[in-house]
Amino acid sequence: MFRRLAPFMLAAGLAVAPALAVGVTSAPAGATQPASGALPKVTGAIGSAPRISFPNAKPPTKLVVVTLHKGNGPKVAKGDLIITNYVGAVWRGSVFDSSFKRKVPFGTPIGVGQVIPAWDKGLVGQTVGSRVLLVAPPVDAYGSAQSAPPGLSKSDTLVFVVDIIASYGEHPKLPTDVTRVSSGTAGVKVTGAPGKEPTITISKKAPVPSSAKVTVLDAGHGPKITPGLLVFEVLAKAWTGQTLESSWTSSPQAADAGIKANPTLLDPLVGKRLGSRILITSPGNSSSGLPPYAAVVDVFAEYR
Repeated sequence: MFRRLAPFMLAAGLAVAPALAVGVTSAPAGATQPASGALPKVTGAIGSAPRISFPNAKPPTKLVVVTLHKGNGPKVAKGDLIITNYVGAVWRGSVFDSSFKRKVPFGTPIGVGQVIPAWDKGLVGQTVGSRVLLVAPPVDAYGSAQSAPPGLSKSDTLVFVVDIIASYGEHPKLPTDVTRVSSGTAGVKVTGAPGKEPTITISKKAPVPSSAKVTVLDAGHGPKITPGLLVFEVLAKAWTGQTLESSWTSSPQAADAGIKANPTLLDPLVGKRLGSRILITSPGNSSSGLPPYAAVVDVFAEYR
């Protein structure tokens, strides 16, 4: 169902997506009107794991979107990175996924085909702080996907209860109160003012990394990073100078750090401070075709 990071980071093994990570072949635009008829009952306070009970009825044949609690935060826009907690269940079946159970929120770009159509249709336009019920018939779940995750089928109607914790659009304000520590490492130089898009220059004589290395460029003065979900801007370049990925042209990204069940290359950031600019150099991943690269990560928020 979900993807957490841009393609180059997925190939690098920077994060392992949840058990339901599959691509969708389409994400139709526009929200549908809630269908009539019996709907699941949701109990539990927002911010805590909801409980879903089902009526003795057939599932709706059209997407249902119900705002159970309307938050007073900003509206979620197409292309935003949203931070959520959620529970997903099969209609009249069991819960198959829960970020509440994992105790780590989930971040994803929304409205751009990175998640199943029900999420793209039902969450764009909602406000931060809201709890939303989504009842997704197969066409808005995995019916249009190449395959369904283990334990689910392409014919399942899925039900989600989603708490929208935060939403980040293009170019959020980044911390500028930092202490310069380094300008790079081993033939890799990083320039650019704090809070602005950096420039990475890789010398033609720079040795190709033999292992991943983390270098703090600007030390932030925010709280120390603990295991959880990090939100950051990233610019990554191949050792040849080609740009592999830049969140600076879209929205920020999110990934786990310090989560034992989901090790990532951001794990060494635990203990460092929010607001920092950090350089990651890596030999890449030959099995996925990813070349050696240098990535500058500006970490500015954490959720847990």
